[in-house]
Amino acid sequence: GRLTPPTRRGSVVNTAAPESSPYLDPQNRYLLFYRRPNTDKIYVSRRTADGWSAAEQLGPPVNSFYAYEYAARVSPSGEYLFVNDKANGRIARVNLTYFETDAITDVPNMQAIHGCCVLSPDTKYVLGNGEFRAPLPNDGTDAKNPDNYTSLFVAVDPESMETQWQVKVDGNLDIVDTGKEGRWAISSAYNSEEATDIQGMTKDDRDNVKAFDIPAIEQAVENGNYEEVNGIPIVDGTQGSSLNQGDRPIVKYI
Repeated sequence: GRLTPPTRRGSVVNTAAPESSPYLDPQNRYLLFYRRPNTDKIYVSRRTADGWSAAEQLGPPVNSFYAYEYAARVSPSGEYLFVNDKANGRIARVNLTYFETDAITDVPNMQAIHGCCVLSPDTKYVLGNGEFRAPLPNDGTDAKNPDNYTSLFVAVDPESMETQWQVKVDGNLDIVDTGKEGRWAISSAYNSEEATDIQGMTKDDRDNVKAFDIPAIEQAVENGNYEEVNGIPIVDGTQGSSLNQGDRPIVKYI
C-alpha cells in the first residue's frame, strides 16, 4: 500500500506550539507525542467514538517541573513507555494500560540521560546515553581535571529497573537506537575533541558515531573485564581500551 498525505488532527491535538515525535498505538487506541510549550512534554490523545480526545500531559512524576523528558520510547509489546530525564539522569517506566508511572530509576554515575531506547526485538534492556562528560566517580575529587571526564552508556533491566552495566567512551553521547536483531546499539555523538568550550568542541567538522556491540559488552562483564564504581560494572569502551583491539571491539568508532 501507499502512505496517504499527512492531515492535521484538529485543534484537540494540533496547536500553535511545536509538536513532534508521534507514536500511534498499533490498535489505534491512543497517540503519544511531544509538545513544547517551554520544554518538551509528553502528551496523549485517546481515540474515542467521536474522534480524538483533547490531548493531555501525562501526569506527574513524568512531565514534572524538575524533569526534562526527551527521546522517550515505547516497548515493542506496547506495554510500557520508557522516559529518560535529561535534567537528572533518571529513567522512568510508564504502564500504558493505566498511563501511570510505576517505576523511576536514578542511574548511578550519570549526570544526564539524553537518548533512550529499548533493545530490540524483546526489550532485554532499556538503554540510555549519558550526554555530558563528568568525573568518574563524580565525587568532587577530580572536578578540575576535565582530561579525566567521561561519558557513559547504560543498560537497565526493564523489569527490575536496576542498572546492569555501563560503558565509558570518548567524547559526548547524544541519541541512541538499536538494530532489530539484538546486537547493535548506535549512538550519535559530538565533541570527539573532548574540549570544554565551544571553540574547542567544534574544531573538527565531523564526529564519531559509536556502535555498541551488546553481546560483546555482556561477555566482557561476564569475564570480569570492568571496574566497579558505586556498585555498577563499568566497561572501558574508549578507543585506547584493550577491549577495542582485535577483530571484535565492544565499541566501534565510525
